[in-house]
Amino acid sequence: MARARPRLLLQTSIAFAADDWNIGRFSLLSAELSRWADVVARNREAGVGGEDDPDVAEVVWIACTAAPYLASLAVRDPARLPAAAKDPFLRREKPRER
Repeated sequence: MARARPRLLLQTSIAFAADDWNIGRFSLLSAELSRWADVVARNREAGVGGEDDPDVAEVVWIACTAAPYLASLAVRDPARLPAAAKDPFLRREKPRER
């Protein structure tokens, strides 16, 4: 039985701009990865999901780096990200570990 090829998403963190970074600058990487995986290469879509809000971007960064289970929840319901980003508890001083 043949194994399915892995699927990869290669996506920029900014929307397309001809004079700035865009997915076209990664064409060699995409071609190389395509040798062993199915690759989707795209630019980020401007204004989708509140990514232009720095508070939302910070919550996404924290979720992806420190709490992967939160990232999976955010993928299921991205509309909750702006509400989570505005939660005052996130910016409240937390007790130090003992």
